[in-house]
Amino acid sequence: MLAGGAAEREAYLDFLKAGGSRFPLDALRQAGADMAAPEPILEAVAYFEDLVDRFGGLLATCGSGDIPKDGR
Repeated sequence: MLAGGAAEREAYLDFLKAGGSRFPLDALRQAGADMAAPEPILEAVAYFEDLVDRFGGLLATCGSGDIPKDGR
């Protein structure tokens, strides 16, 4: 949706306007994000993993040391 055009923007605004009137998965699907499929979840996890890696790199440049991959 971030890279979309006017149609995607309208779908997103409709999603926001729905508030709590629809089941969340139905509202997201209508906005163009089928969260029942594995792809959006896998993409979100990959994006988050990239952010964590970048944050770890920033910490390392600040002298905070290495961040273990296992999170301990």
